[in-house]
Amino acid sequence: MSVVVHEELVALMTGPDDHLSLLEEFLADRPPWRRHAACADADESFLPELGQSAQPAKRVCATCPVKGPCLDYAVSLGLDHGVWGGTTPMERRRARSATAA
Repeated sequence: MSVVVHEELVALMTGPDDHLSLLEEFLADRPPWRRHAACADADESFLPELGQSAQPAKRVCATCPVKGPCLDYAVSLGLDHGVWGGTTPMERRRARSATAA
């Protein structure tokens, strides 16, 4: 474990009680913004099968307060599956290609 990660864990473990949820997210490797995501309680499939519409998931994303960070997360990790930040994998690939050109 790196020194930085260790120091962050110690700070989270010794901080106030509200840091417990931050510690859980850190250990689960989930970005903190996910707890505010509109999809947290949604029933729509955010991993549509080939040929299945992504529109139900995209409708949820349209109202999401963390749509931007969600999209940034998917792009930074190069996620090539699922609906993230209101975009499909194909839309993210097109956007990457457009910025690379």
